[in-house]
Amino acid sequence: MKNIKIAFIDLDGTLLNEHGGISLATRESIDALINNGIVIVLASARMPESVISIKNDLSLTTPIICYNGSLIIDANGKTVFTEFIPRTDIVEVVKHTRQQGCINYYYGDCWRVNKYNHWAKHEQLMVGIEPKIATDEEMSSISSGNILVNKILYQDDDGYLLELKDAMSQTTDTILLDMSKRNYLEITPVGASKANATKAVCDMLGFSSDEAIAFGDNYNDVGMLQFVKTSVAMGNAPDIVKAQATHIADTNENDGLAKMIRLIFR
Repeated sequence: MKNIKIAFIDLDGTLLNEHGGISLATRESIDALINNGIVIVLASARMPESVISIKNDLSLTTPIICYNGSLIIDANGKTVFTEFIPRTDIVEVVKHTRQQGCINYYYGDCWRVNKYNHWAKHEQLMVGIEPKIATDEEMSSISSGNILVNKILYQDDDGYLLELKDAMSQTTDTILLDMSKRNYLEITPVGASKANATKAVCDMLGFSSDEAIAFGDNYNDVGMLQFVKTSVAMGNAPDIVKAQATHIADTNENDGLAKMIRLIFR
């Protein structure tokens, strides 16, 4: 499709395989897009340090979208958009967490957890960054609003997370709650989403939604898939997500991204 000028690509479950790696076929497909003048923007729920590491690994010199859109960093490393979760919503989330879960707080390029358990260790292994346990002073500053938080990730059993998501969605309209993985509930400010961030980057670089393509695999990608004219849901995506896309790829484990890039840009 010669009219496509910019590609927004999710990381976990899309660009990356289940071990957090990038296959040779996927690398080659990304290189092919670059060589054809396509602007590639990584759009993730991850923190900047992690996204920038993957961006550098792929030799990209483009903006990045972090924390599901609550932080946008331009090609020069300057923050061009940031939004924070209201303090009252943070307090409410903490009230509903359980002892066996793990609360992850993200602000700027900081990652704090309320405890280091198997959930925190799992995320550390996935992103290659070690979280720090929040001190009492940091927790007090987060609760009082002196530390402004871009994103909360709450990890727990998926059944409980779905109940929490439904319950909180009915009591607040100032945050977005999305399941990004089975045991991951992502919480961001309502003004921040991958959809809004995708639009902001298109506006910043002078592209229309008709000139954009997006690749994603989970609920937090839906808005992004809906915004662009050409959208691809991975084969490992839930059916609800697949229903929002114009194309369905193979799974991330079977080089679905690379196969679909070859198909669309042949």
